[in-house]
Amino acid sequence: MLEVISDNPCKLQFKMKSAIESEINFTWTDIKVKISEEWGAKKILAFIDSNVYEASSNWAELEINHSNLILVPTNLNEASKHIESLIACLERIENIGMSRRGDILLAIGGGVLMDLVSMAANLYRRGIPLVKVPTTLLGFVDASVGIKTGINFLGQRNRLGSYYLNYDVVYDTSLLATIGNDLVREGLGEIFKIATIKSQVLFELLEDSKDSLLDPIFYTMEKGTEIISLSVQLMLEELHHNPTETNLKRCVDFGHSFSPGVEMYSLQSDSVEPIPHGLAVGADCIITSIIAKNRGLLDQNDLERIFSLAKVIDFLPKNAVYENNELMWSSMVDMTRHRAGDQNLPIPTTIGEFSFIQDLTFDELSVAAAEFRG
Repeated sequence: MLEVISDNPCKLQFKMKSAIESEINFTWTDIKVKISEEWGAKKILAFIDSNVYEASSNWAELEINHSNLILVPTNLNEASKHIESLIACLERIENIGMSRRGDILLAIGGGVLMDLVSMAANLYRRGIPLVKVPTTLLGFVDASVGIKTGINFLGQRNRLGSYYLNYDVVYDTSLLATIGNDLVREGLGEIFKIATIKSQVLFELLEDSKDSLLDPIFYTMEKGTEIISLSVQLMLEELHHNPTETNLKRCVDFGHSFSPGVEMYSLQSDSVEPIPHGLAVGADCIITSIIAKNRGLLDQNDLERIFSLAKVIDFLPKNAVYENNELMWSSMVDMTRHRAGDQNLPIPTTIGEFSFIQDLTFDELSVAAAEFRG
């Protein structure tokens, strides 16, 4: 909508209101069947996680039998999620000669790969369609859902990025059968987060399934798929009315206040063990829950349930980085700047319900961190 707000013909002023809408389809299907049958005549460029590619000979056979399919095995991780990798991805897309609309670009892998290829898709020709195919539990419930793209820059996680809505998602749960327990734990960080802050139903599902939570095969079965579906639904509910974070008070930021600094420091330092994103989020959720309990905003019984589930998933790492209260506080300070000067720290007030703190102190964090360390 264009509105003329001045009647001076020499100095016309305008306001333009743009309502960009995009329909994103989330489909549960076998990606190999979709490639060979539904997209049999399409030119396809697929960046695929190297471990996923090597786990099955079917990928190489699929490439042989599909004359227009190009698979690019890619070994990306958080440490290589940088601008050089982005440029290498863009160069490959350009050398293939991807069209703006007729061809298909696939990102088959975890969150790092999907974040980076999504950013490349956003930049190339000012935007080409992308299909995300998550292969990790974290990818299913986090990176595949969000519209954010990003790469790390100058030691800061996802400091460069954009919002991009021109994509679809294919969920193929058979791909989860190939991941190890460590990647399952990472994915459970985001599931644990959204359950604690937003859904008692999901939290109880996790409690009822505690003996199976670390088994990758569980997530190819009915109850595991239910956990994934509900997690995705809860994330989409939060993104639907606030896709570009106009409102900076977001419950999905639970677990993302102290963890960014902890995670990036652990990846760059030789003095501590690296802490993957999902585990850093899980630990952050626990520290924040302790803060809520110490303020009398969260019942002790609820905190004990949160601790009990966290122990099953093992979000309580004996890592020296959690002795550095200043590092965690600097992360909180940086996130406060990111949230336009407000802490907007989400806290659970009971399992499945939340509020926000705006006046957390360093001393409060220190007390909670000591309790977390035990």
